Amino acid sequence: MNAFDSIVAKKPRENAGALAANRFAYQLDWGLKKLLELEDSNLPYTIIFDYQDDILVLDSDDEPNFIDFYQVKTNASAGGWSRSQLTKASSAKTKKEPVQTDLFSEPIDDVEEEGKYSKIAKLLIHSLDFASNARDYFFVTNANFGGTLIKGREYVRTKELEFSQLTQEAQNDIRQKIKNELPDIDDSAFEHLHFIKNQMSIDDHEATIIGFLTDFLNRHIPKGKIAVRPVYDTLMGEIRKRNNYEVVPNSVNDLVNNKAFTKRQFHQFLKGLETYENIEVKKSIIQGILLKFLPENAAIRRRNILKQIDTIKEGFLVYDNHEFLRLYKTIDLLLDKVNGDYNEWECSQKVLERLKEDDSFTMRYNDEYLTCLILYEMC
Repeated sequence: MNAFDSIVAKKPRENAGALAANRFAYQLDWGLKKLLELEDSNLPYTIIFDYQDDILVLDSDDEPNFIDFYQVKTNASAGGWSRSQLTKASSAKTKKEPVQTDLFSEPIDDVEEEGKYSKIAKLLIHSLDFASNARDYFFVTNANFGGTLIKGREYVRTKELEFSQLTQEAQNDIRQKIKNELPDIDDSAFEHLHFIKNQMSIDDHEATIIGFLTDFLNRHIPKGKIAVRPVYDTLMGEIRKRNNYEVVPNSVNDLVNNKAFTKRQFHQFLKGLETYENIEVKKSIIQGILLKFLPENAAIRRRNILKQIDTIKEGFLVYDNHEFLRLYKTIDLLLDKVNGDYNEWECSQKVLERLKEDDSFTMRYNDEYLTCLILYEMC
């Protein structure tokens, strides 16, 4: 069973419920940071949001074998995390909201939730639930660790710690407390436990990730300037949508489409941004074509075609916009098939004729939009 199949087969142990607004925003921004780091690695990946844990990273977007689990927590205390904060389990049980089975029945109390595991136990329990696929476990936080946790000064500023780099006393205490919560856990799980600390500040994490995204776009699309804010808003909207999708996936496709980003999908989005960056230049070229080949009394038609540029621009910024990308690729193929001594306008109208043979396109897009997109691709 590959990692996709095991995730779908295993239903979540608990629903974490609504997060405080600041932690929720922090978690989403850190998730975007992780997505960009994965893309920079040039390795295959799938990143899943808020399913089984805060973030899951798989080693492929096709047939993954391994899963890394990330739990993202914030801590505003000056002293950072203490040992007890990491290992304290809540024994209290709380009732879920009343459930109404149909419109005519009285609401009934659902079964009581199990007592919550400690933060580290909740992370390491994946070693039991996904024994054949679980690889590493990461506790991610904005804060540092208290002095009783870290072995020596050399690790105070270290961004990532392994479990073995904690003090021996802390290792022994954490191991024993987790074994009390998870009696079946194997000692090898602790060897794969990592702590990523001193991450983005709670107060300015958005500004930090926008700066990170700016550097990323400059490296990956260096030929022109792209307005970073619209890209950030687009990606955060997509992450938020995946994070908030509450229906339990019943298939791998459902999981990937509603909870995940894959390398293949994200690479396609970046390719769209490469086209998006030249949009103002292409707008001027399209305007020149329209002025050259449309008669003077067609000024209204020229304006109607040219103003479709804004809609096209939005199309490139919509993540995973399958219908738009299908249309764009179809236009590209049809342009290759146009033979004859045609000027730019005549060529665009030949492609439009062929394009209108597909009712699925003409039902959604008018002639002005299709003409503008054809001219855009010709540029």
